[in-house]
Amino acid sequence: MIIQIIRTKQGTESTLSSLLVNNIHRGFVLEDEDRGLNSADPLASIKSVKVYGRTAIPVGRYKVQMTYSNRFKRVMPQLMNVPGFEGIRIHSGNYTGDTLGCLLPGVRPDQDRLGYWRVWDSNVTLKPLEQEIINAELRKELIWCEVSRQYRS
Repeated sequence: MIIQIIRTKQGTESTLSSLLVNNIHRGFVLEDEDRGLNSADPLASIKSVKVYGRTAIPVGRYKVQMTYSNRFKRVMPQLMNVPGFEGIRIHSGNYTGDTLGCLLPGVRPDQDRLGYWRVWDSNVTLKPLEQEIINAELRKELIWCEVSRQYRS
């Protein structure tokens, strides 16, 4: 299973992406500001650019597993081995203040008057995605999340 996060728009301290699962569009993803990080960058370089709780993860390919979150007190998708980041999850939320580096799926994006991207109806996208990940794990499939950039005006 391949989850694609294709970053398409930048806003004030926010990044909007298209969400695809096995090449089928499933919605959008909100992240913190993309500071140009790449998973192949040296760890020291990533740490020097990263602003805690306000930086999107590096572009790259990450294994996804359903794991227990102490913060959310439930099993949920986690991106594994993200360089310079820990506990990166796919979870519900609407604003960049909800992210802390995590990926927030949603159905409808918009931008507020200050230029911050937001996503709405997060659980409408998240719940089926979680079930697809669970089903893929039961089938013993590897689940990957590929984060890339394709910015448009």
